[in-house]
Amino acid sequence: MKTWGLRRVGENETVYWQNSYLRIWVRRSGKVWRVAHAGHDDESEAQLVQHGRLHGLLGKAIGFILPQRTGSALDEVDLNWQEFIPEEYGDTVGVFPVLPETSVVVRTEVPITLGAGRSLQMYGAIPLWLSVRVVNSTASGKRARGGYANLGVGLLNLPVITLSQTWFGGPMTGRLCHRSDKTLSYTPDIAIDPLAYALCPVKVRNNTRSSVTIGSIAVPTEQIKLYRTIGEEHEVNFWTCPVSAVYTGPEELQLGVLDREPKIEDQLEAWMPPRVSPTDHLFQRGMILLREITNG
Repeated sequence: MKTWGLRRVGENETVYWQNSYLRIWVRRSGKVWRVAHAGHDDESEAQLVQHGRLHGLLGKAIGFILPQRTGSALDEVDLNWQEFIPEEYGDTVGVFPVLPETSVVVRTEVPITLGAGRSLQMYGAIPLWLSVRVVNSTASGKRARGGYANLGVGLLNLPVITLSQTWFGGPMTGRLCHRSDKTLSYTPDIAIDPLAYALCPVKVRNNTRSSVTIGSIAVPTEQIKLYRTIGEEHEVNFWTCPVSAVYTGPEELQLGVLDREPKIEDQLEAWMPPRVSPTDHLFQRGMILLREITNG
């Protein structure tokens, strides 16, 4: 059973997928797809075990578990379904990790004062989302342009971990972002669940003539690529391309994206292309002014 990947769905068939955080049901009826999802804390967990059909299969299993025909125990569970009629026909569903659609703010453990002309390398843990996608079975064995997570048509994206939101930037130039529950680290040795987070290398440089205080960095997740380590499971399964953060003034921060793989020993493969171009000027202008947000 593969953790990530594709599963063909027969007519009026329901497939079930889970990891340690989420459970996802997908049903196909002709061109109509129905999707439901729930956390492991919900009452439906107890209902599933009570019906017995999935007893012993929940546990720690990750990935697609088994298909169920309409009228099975899965249909007796009270779920909130959503219906989708995608623009392209498909008979196969995939669940893939993707980066959040909104930038993620990663905080330092304590404020860091960086002297003039100095730089430092840091690493941030970016919480992953899951993309439920429909693919035509004739194309399911192919790799999409830019990465596997770009196959087919997306139905919806779900956060693996519930994230809080925070404002990053000045009152008029900032934007609402997600906030990571992990702090920045000087090394990539961050205690993370490799199925729930990607590591992002962040190079911070102070190009001003005085010291600056670093409290948080907004990682532009909509502009960066996602990579997966090749081979067996690793302590870190997903990485992003490097991000640079250059202070050009006491309250000005220029964010940049390096279009390359991170420099690590493990071999990587492209998993997800950026959602928008890093040359999006509106994004850059909105993120450059940091007035009144230091460590806030």
